[in-house]
Amino acid sequence: GLDAEILLVDEGSSDTTPARMRALAAAQPNVRLTRLARNTGIGGALRAGFDAARGEWLTWIPGDGQIPPEAVIALWQARALAPMGMTTTVYERRPDPWYRHAISWTFNALIRALTGEPTRSGGNYLLRSDLWVAAALPPDDTMMLSTALRTRVREMGHPIATRSIPCRPRLAGTSKVLNP
Repeated sequence: GLDAEILLVDEGSSDTTPARMRALAAAQPNVRLTRLARNTGIGGALRAGFDAARGEWLTWIPGDGQIPPEAVIALWQARALAPMGMTTTVYERRPDPWYRHAISWTFNALIRALTGEPTRSGGNYLLRSDLWVAAALPPDDTMMLSTALRTRVREMGHPIATRSIPCRPRLAGTSKVLNP
């Protein structure tokens, strides 16, 4: 029931993904495609998508299937908690092996030590497009984009609300965190 633009970001896929995205964009007037020449990771995909988006509100769902599409509805319903800020999500439970949890815990502790900010965000988020323009730190396109964005939003005095969402097992792709 949301009036939404869906912007698909392809990061140089060499399989059938680009053709499937083009077909979907051709068949649906609210779907557009942005194509990057190479895989820049989650930060590059987010920046490309958010920069190209035309809507008042921005959110995202990764292509690996871990975040169910219903999370967008949960974020939309929670937007009143931070109407001029940002709503982030945390996973209720993430089905990862112990070493992935250890890496995550260490990474989050390091970010907190460096920024003084909690990193309680495991999933997607929702923010106003004007806040993205004001708070995004160009040219960051790394996975740190999300942490830097949350820090900037807080520094600007905007509230950040948090909503719990389920996390499903990864349906596609592999974790970059576990890639030496």
